[in-house]
Amino acid sequence: MNMGDYKGAITELDKFIRLEPNNPYAYHNRGIAKDHLQQHEAAIIDFDTAIRLKPDFAIAYSSRGIAKMNLGEGQTEIADYDMAIHLDPNLIVAYYNRGIANGEAGQYDAAIADFSEIIRLQPDFAAAYHDRGIARSLKDDIQGARKDFQKAVDFAKSTGDMFLVESAAMKLDDLERHNQE
Repeated sequence: MNMGDYKGAITELDKFIRLEPNNPYAYHNRGIAKDHLQQHEAAIIDFDTAIRLKPDFAIAYSSRGIAKMNLGEGQTEIADYDMAIHLDPNLIVAYYNRGIANGEAGQYDAAIADFSEIIRLQPDFAAAYHDRGIARSLKDDIQGARKDFQKAVDFAKSTGDMFLVESAAMKLDDLERHNQE
């Protein structure tokens, strides 16, 4: 099966689930495939089943939060990220997605706290610096934003993430233009 063959993955997981209907990982993986195919409601049903079968399945809560976000359910995904973090305090993806959701809701202090926790857990996570820089700039913490965008550029260069390098560099330029006005 090819990477990105989500329809094929769903077919194989359907077969597997018929053989092992109580396997939470199969439901979780099928939910991810469905979410990639924009079948968000069906993905949420699979994540619900995975969580019912394994209530301490942290990544399933985080995945369900992503599906809810993709469905456009506003802030309902934050409760899933909260539970994922409660179950696994080192689950970076849950902090990251909660930070994004908090930022989109205008909860910049909460977003900054989430991105800061990611940086504590993984100090070279360039996207966390970038997105914390965005939240800081929206709070008019220009000096903090500038430092974060520069860190994002530095770490993204070291991993070859040129898209993130360009984005952070553009944010730095925007701050400089804003500062000159």
